[in-house]
Formats: sequence, structure tokens, C-alpha cells
Amino acid sequence: MGAPVRRTVTAGVIALVCLVGCSSGSSSKRATTTARSTTTAAAVRDLADGTYVGGPAGTPRYFVTVTGASGGSLDGSVGYQYQDGKTAAVFTFSGPAKQGAATVTPSTGGSPIPVTYGSGRLHLAKCTDYLQNAASDADCTFKYSSGGLG
Repeated sequence: MGAPVRRTVTAGVIALVCLVGCSSGSSSKRATTTARSTTTAAAVRDLADGTYVGGPAGTPRYFVTVTGASGGSLDGSVGYQYQDGKTAAVFTFSGPAKQGAATVTPSTGGSPIPVTYGSGRLHLAKCTDYLQNAASDADCTFKYSSGGLG
């Protein structure tokens, strides 16, 4: 997964009043501490940059390459791999993403494409409408491949 964007957010100031050890009763000691928490600002944190394949190696298949999955957007491309291993670009895409869902615009024009993702998978909605060799909805789901197209 790409490195998430990290930022520090001040959670608040906690005032602790020391009454223990103040035996004289005439004064109290005051300690102030600033509490900080770290949050991850990566709206596409459930999707790693890399290659997502739509079938086993050695068979004709579509694949999705995610090149930008951070900061609230999803960028990448769809390609086709022939049985001999050669590849062809189909289209690039980009669009806003948040909490497991995105709507990307293909470079070829046409309607925006709803995308869902999570747990190492990515699904292009109704891909049989725009991917010529996709035969069923099962061909619209792509699984992360740490070895790329290999």
C-alpha cells in the first residue's frame, strides 16, 4: 500500500490537579499536559497501489493498475493481457473516492464508472457494458496481485 498521509491533531488539553502530596493544604500544584493523537488521512486506505488481475496467468484477462489511491481520489488504468502475455491499454481513469467506493471517469469518454474496493479486491460496476471481452459480472472483479501480471 502507498504510504498514508499522516497528520497530528491536538486532541485537547488535560489539566491535572495535584492534591496528593500537598500536605500543607495552603497550595495546590497544577500540571498541564497536551494530549496528541495521530490520524491517517487516506480516504482510499483499503486499496493499495499496484496491479489487480481478473483471471489466472496464462489466460486472456483484464487487469487494473492503480497508480494513485490516496488523498480522496482513485487513479489508474485498465488493460487487457492476451494469452501470449502481451498487453494492450484499454483506458485510464480518475475520480473521487471515499470509504470503499469511487466514481471514476474513463479517458475514453462515456459514463462515469462506479467502483467498489476493499480486502485486496476492486470491482468495476457493469463492466460488461464497456469491456468488450468481459462475459459476466464475475469478470468485473479484480484481485490484488503482489507479483504484478506474472
